[in-house]
Amino acid sequence: MQKTLKQHYLWIIFAIAVLAQLFFPISMVAEKNDIIKNGAEFKIRTQPIDPADPLRGRYVAINMTVNVPEAAKDEVAYWGTNYLHLTTGTDGFAEVVAISKHPIPEKNVVKLENVYIFENGDLRLPYDRYYMQEKAAPKAERAFFGAQEDTYVTLRVKKGMGVISGLYIGDVAIEEYVRGEGDW
Repeated sequence: MQKTLKQHYLWIIFAIAVLAQLFFPISMVAEKNDIIKNGAEFKIRTQPIDPADPLRGRYVAINMTVNVPEAAKDEVAYWGTNYLHLTTGTDGFAEVVAISKHPIPEKNVVKLENVYIFENGDLRLPYDRYYMQEKAAPKAERAFFGAQEDTYVTLRVKKGMGVISGLYIGDVAIEEYVRGEGDW
C-alpha cells in the first residue's frame, strides 16, 4: 500500500512536469499569434542586411529603424527599459510620439531594452528577422536585398510587445513577390 501511494505521487509529479514543459512554449506561440491577430499594425521602413546564421532556420534578415523626435531624445535610457509610443504618420508609416523610461499608459507602446539612437536620430528596433517557408526564404532574401529601397515591414503591437506580421517590397508581400521565380 505504501509503495503504491508513493508511485502515485511520482506519477502526479511527472505529469505536472510534462504539462509545465508543454505550457510555456504553447503560451509563447499563443501570445505571438494574439498580437498578430489583435495588435495595432504599423508600417516601418527597412534596410536589408546579409545574414549568416545556419542555426536559426530560414529567415530574411532586416534592419528596422524609426526616427526619434529631438524633444524625446532626452528621455532615452540607453541601458535599461524604454517605452516607445508609436502612431501612424501622414505618409502611412510609424512615427514615434514619445519615448519614456517609465511605462506609458497608451495603447500602441513597445517595450525596448538597451536602445541606441544614431546621430541622425534613428533608433534601431530589435525586430530583425522575418521567418518564412524554407524554400522561399533564399529567393525572398535575394529579392529583398536587391530592392534596397521601398521595402518595409508591418509590425503588430500589443501590450508592449511587437511581432513582424509582413514584409513588403513596394506594396507587394514578399511571398507574392518571389512566387513568380518558381515553385517553392
